[in-house]
Amino acid sequence: MNQQTAGNGVTVDGAHPPPGHHRAMSHAMHHDKAAADMALAEAERAQDAARRALESRRALAYFLGRIFMGALFLVTAGAKMFRFEDSVLALRESGMDDAHLLLPVAIAVEVIGAVFLLAGYKVRKIAVGLSVYLMLVTFVVSFDLANDLNANSALSNLGFVAGLLMLAAYGAGKGSVDTALERRIALRFSA
Repeated sequence: MNQQTAGNGVTVDGAHPPPGHHRAMSHAMHHDKAAADMALAEAERAQDAARRALESRRALAYFLGRIFMGALFLVTAGAKMFRFEDSVLALRESGMDDAHLLLPVAIAVEVIGAVFLLAGYKVRKIAVGLSVYLMLVTFVVSFDLANDLNANSALSNLGFVAGLLMLAAYGAGKGSVDTALERRIALRFSA
């Protein structure tokens, strides 16, 4: 058999080095400190670039999530406004006698909440407030979960609440008034 001794003292058969041999040889060949430092710096740059790209994608997804959440509230408020009488009738059928008085309040809450979410202003507080509002609406309007429409509405509201709680936990994110104000305050105090 043709045996050779590799540079690291390992005996190998023919042309097939043992597993891990390349790493050992690569490590042994990096006695040149400058080359090792350059390789390490390059690996760190590549890792940093990958991290920045991932953070950028996450920031975009989070931004779009906040915008979609605000848009959903705006659309539901608009539907209530444009179909006001139908909405009042539906609320009365669910047992709300004061629907004519309560529906404008609900529309105002949803429009104001939507505008704040879209702008990214006071997002944490607005998200908590809208979560409480949705839980109340779910409890008052969709309390009869035996009714399929109420059950679907309650599940939909819980989905909204889940998204709102994420906004409450993480704030407005990039592309928001909140972030711009935080930067401005940080610059003022760092100067």
